[in-house]
Amino acid sequence: RQQASLSPEQLNQKGREFQQKVNDLERNVQGKRQALEKSNGDALQKIQEQMLKIIADIAKQRKANLVFQRTDLVLFDQSFDVTDEVMQKLDEQMPTLTVEFVAPVPPSASTTEPASPAAPNPSPSQKPKKK
Repeated sequence: RQQASLSPEQLNQKGREFQQKVNDLERNVQGKRQALEKSNGDALQKIQEQMLKIIADIAKQRKANLVFQRTDLVLFDQSFDVTDEVMQKLDEQMPTLTVEFVAPVPPSASTTEPASPAAPNPSPSQKPKKK
């Protein structure tokens, strides 16, 4: 709608400003996605560490010197499957898990195109308020 009333330079400037906003939003989303993935990875690591302790205890009790993941086996005697026992002990030892959410890293100020001095970027001042 503004194309008719704007000069080509003003129209280009608006286009650059819009693209800058899109780029800022994409970096913001990427930062939040990475923070969520990190939080998820940290939580899974806690579970895996506890499971490994439980599996080691069960292996010691059964005098087993090898433990395989079920997905790696084609055929096996079901009496060797300790999945249910591991899950039961994991539930007992770790009934809840507090997931510590990592704060997203703010997008870097450097961009591929320098921001126009006429169009200040409002997003950095808004991001700390969202915490």
